Amino acid sequence: MNAQEHTGGVVIGPTIDRSAPRPILAILDAKPGREQELKDILIELTQRNREEAGCVTFIPYAADRFPHRFYLYEIFNDADSFEVHLGYDHVKHFRSVLGSVSDSGPADVVQLIEIAIPDTTDKEQTNNVDH
Repeated sequence: MNAQEHTGGVVIGPTIDRSAPRPILAILDAKPGREQELKDILIELTQRNREEAGCVTFIPYAADRFPHRFYLYEIFNDADSFEVHLGYDHVKHFRSVLGSVSDSGPADVVQLIEIAIPDTTDKEQTNNVDH
């Protein structure tokens, strides 16, 4: 079984640090007229996911100007925690019913990589010195 099959089609890139927290963004578009059903499914999923030991954050969002669009912002302890998450029955159930209310799928799940911000403390102190 390759890594993509193991994660149900969600790619965990080979260059990521598997021991680092796994921030993830999923973008879900409800099928016309199925917005409330998708919202209800997301509420149930969120309640269950937040009980998982490896789940740091799981927040569903609705888009303000697009009533059919939902976002899931997720952070798992590490790649292993995310893979364990995908094996839970409630996640398998979610994935099995998602197609009835949304056309979104694994391609709409993005592994986020934080952009390193250089420490500018020394530079700011140098710029604030009176000459």
